[in-house]
Amino acid sequence: MTTDNITEATQEVANMIEFMDHSDLSMKKIANKLNEVIRHINTLEQRPTRDNGPKSQRKLDEDLARDILFGEDKDLTVKEACQKYGLSYGQVYSVREGYTFKKVQIEFESWKEEQRNS
Repeated sequence: MTTDNITEATQEVANMIEFMDHSDLSMKKIANKLNEVIRHINTLEQRPTRDNGPKSQRKLDEDLARDILFGEDKDLTVKEACQKYGLSYGQVYSVREGYTFKKVQIEFESWKEEQRNS
């Protein structure tokens, strides 16, 4: 549910309560009105869930990080690397962006420098 939808829903609920007959309130009427409001909120458009990709099927180690960064699989997309090794998007992305395996990242920087100089 977006912020605009929440604001709109809140206003609709406020209007429902405002126009309710307050002269003869009972617990049953309050419960019925509350259920009506809940049903209304549940019919509003739900925010689509985010696809975070596959769940990790294995642990990422330094050797695999090297393959992903500058080894045989350096040209694979994040998605392809995930599928090949059973890793999550976050694991592959973190390696490629240098958030994890700092030692491997230093080796990668040296390897890139060597490639430039040769």
